[in-house]
Amino acid sequence: MQGREPSPASRWPAPREAPLSYPGTAPAWSYVLVGDDVVPVPDAGGGGPSVDDLLAAAGAAPVAERVAVVAYGANRSPRTLALKMDHHDGGSAPVAVPVLAARLADVDVVVGGASGQGYLYADLTPSPGTDVQVAVALLDEAQLGAVHRSEGVGRGGYEVLALADVALVDDGARVEALVYAGSRPVVVSPATGTPLAFAAIGATGRRLPADDQRGLLAHVLAATGAGAGVAGALGLGSAATAIEVAEAFATTVNRAWWAAHRGGAPAPAADRARAVLAAALDRHRPGRPTAELLAGRGRRLGPDDPHGARAAGRP
Repeated sequence: MQGREPSPASRWPAPREAPLSYPGTAPAWSYVLVGDDVVPVPDAGGGGPSVDDLLAAAGAAPVAERVAVVAYGANRSPRTLALKMDHHDGGSAPVAVPVLAARLADVDVVVGGASGQGYLYADLTPSPGTDVQVAVALLDEAQLGAVHRSEGVGRGGYEVLALADVALVDDGARVEALVYAGSRPVVVSPATGTPLAFAAIGATGRRLPADDQRGLLAHVLAATGAGAGVAGALGLGSAATAIEVAEAFATTVNRAWWAAHRGGAPAPAADRARAVLAAALDRHRPGRPTAELLAGRGRRLGPDDPHGARAAGRP
């Protein structure tokens, strides 16, 4: 347990608060988010309260009543989860979410598109021989609905698949877990001819080019030819480098998202910049949607499935 002490969720900033950090940082170990506190799960045989003990102390549903959901992007971040769950229960009890370290085989975490929060967001793509470090969040019914809504499930963002082969790191068990899979094809760089991976997501056997958010944004701005249009929308001079345009895009679009979220005035420059980049990315989406590519590994959930019904926003 060395180095694994209880700490505030803010130790791992949410990408919606720091867009150039996407997909954000997260503990490499299993934890339980209780309110705004990150409590490490003890190592096997190490003593201390169990996950169910921590949930019971918070007045929350036990593990047996929760749904496992793979987190491979910002949902790995305790601060992101804290923000998403803050009001899901009406404030009647502390938010409590177990998050278990896990691995997902034969896929990579790659650029799926441009978020209205100012960053390139993640999707999955098949990648034989690549194992990625992910997390499995155990969500109660209200939390599941909150995360589905945040991911645009049923509204053209992601579909939900049930995968049977998600490996937990702590005990090596393989569990069935829901995973968000894009409703559209992932972005393929015209410069490399491949999807682009997020270097912040640990992986073994990675075959795709990878970079941090700043580098990925700069790459797609240059490779797709969107850089000049985005720079113009943001009022930058023609001498601005791709990195400078990337940083301005992230900052301006994120600030506009927060302003809109709080009822502020429209931000035409941010809207134009995002529209230019989104249109450029959409021209480089060959192949099939991620949900189709991964369908052979699990069950695609539809309206007749209880989780699919919740995903589509039905009661």
